[in-house]
Amino acid sequence: MLRKIGGGSADASAHRIALHDREHIVLATSGEIFYFIAEGDDVYARLRGRRLSVRRSLRELEQSMEPRRFFRANRSTLVNLDLVREIHPWFGGRFVVRFAQLEPSEQIEVSRRQAKLLSEMLN
Repeated sequence: MLRKIGGGSADASAHRIALHDREHIVLATSGEIFYFIAEGDDVYARLRGRRLSVRRSLRELEQSMEPRRFFRANRSTLVNLDLVREIHPWFGGRFVVRFAQLEPSEQIEVSRRQAKLLSEMLN
């Protein structure tokens, strides 16, 4: 469930999303989420130190999250560009992105098609 909390403020930090961790719900700001990833029929949000379930499709998340902040890196991943530290060229015209507060080995591949869009956004 996505909703604005905080008196209708347009501030992006007020955008909250309900994430599920077994028996309880965690309300996280969009700025806390490194990326969303779809695995089969399930979607997860990657936060620092944890991965929580999201009860929405990746397409629904892409449509509801801030478009200047969240970028569709490939078919299964929506990345928070505000938390990306490095973008590296990769094989076949693709990129990989790494995050400031995650291990360097935790990287997301940007598809060739999306790499072109990302390049245009950054230039």
